[in-house]
Amino acid sequence: MKVPTTLLLLAPATTLGAVITITRTVIATVGPEIPEPTQAAPPNIIPSVPVYSGNRNSVPANGGKAGGGSDFTDAAAFQNDVLAAHNFYRKQHGAGDLVWNETSAQFGQKWSEACVFKHSGGPTGENLVAGPPNATASIDLWGQERSLFDFKSGGFSSGAGHFTQLVWKATTSVGCGRTTCNGKGGTPGTYTVCEYYPQGNIVGSNNKYFRDNVGAQIQGKPDDSAVAAAVGAVSG
Repeated sequence: MKVPTTLLLLAPATTLGAVITITRTVIATVGPEIPEPTQAAPPNIIPSVPVYSGNRNSVPANGGKAGGGSDFTDAAAFQNDVLAAHNFYRKQHGAGDLVWNETSAQFGQKWSEACVFKHSGGPTGENLVAGPPNATASIDLWGQERSLFDFKSGGFSSGAGHFTQLVWKATTSVGCGRTTCNGKGGTPGTYTVCEYYPQGNIVGSNNKYFRDNVGAQIQGKPDDSAVAAAVGAVSG
């Protein structure tokens, strides 16, 4: 049995003022004698129980402060805001809610503490962002990339790679870490590292994986944001 050849690609970093983001893509080469690749659980990644329902009308743990999200100091608020923002976009694109993965969070935390803005090379999907004021705003940067994704043809786009990982249907858990770098290592503000299991952004023949895992928006408006939803939940 031939073994699929995989190539890890780093999408170019995107810079928005004092905010920078980067995502990672896996290319799976699939031939006629090679079965489609599957995601096997790495031994150190153990999905944990859900801690947030993902209801877009729920109030973030901080009560919706600081522009629709808590600051980065409270661990419980950070965790809830991460899940709320991810699941806000996933619901709009027909994907199931993510649950918190503490092992992934510990991995992301350790990597963020180095304040080096590059991918870890770890076993899971990974999104990076530095600069936004809170977790909700950070994830909004990734979610708003949906305007750059071609839902008709599918396939990986360097401008929308964070978004496609965020809403990837086969991904079931996420864990994130954050460190206030404030310029250390050239990384502005607070550096957030999110790890996804199973990983998304798998490129195969004819864009099959993207067509199967990145759904068109089925509710809400294209310019909806997790920050606006969090603020609306509080004010409404």
